[in-house]
Amino acid sequence: MLASLFAAGLALAATPPPAPATGTPAAGQREVEVRIPLARFRLRTFRPVGNDLVYFQDWQRNWYRATLAEPCYNLGNALGVGFETQGASWIDNTTVLLAEGESCRIVSLVRSDGPRRR
Repeated sequence: MLASLFAAGLALAATPPPAPATGTPAAGQREVEVRIPLARFRLRTFRPVGNDLVYFQDWQRNWYRATLAEPCYNLGNALGVGFETQGASWIDNTTVLLAEGESCRIVSLVRSDGPRRR
């Protein structure tokens, strides 16, 4: 089963599971990869940073940072994004991000403080 969610102004996300890593880790600590159940995930917004990094915020205002395997050139112009989970019931570092017809593989998904203000 191919599970895909699309969102922009259309919210498709909810509550993430408790994630051990929030914000920036202390010196010498690694960030912990998270797995977000699709049943509880509702996307509030997303913010690309360049072509290979995107931040997602859920309805509870939790931020996640996704690092992509390669540049996703359509991400900056995307009105919405989707997730191709290949049958999994979660979003994690094996999920494919869909942006304006382009498939971009996520290689890291961690809790975050959100993007820096410009």
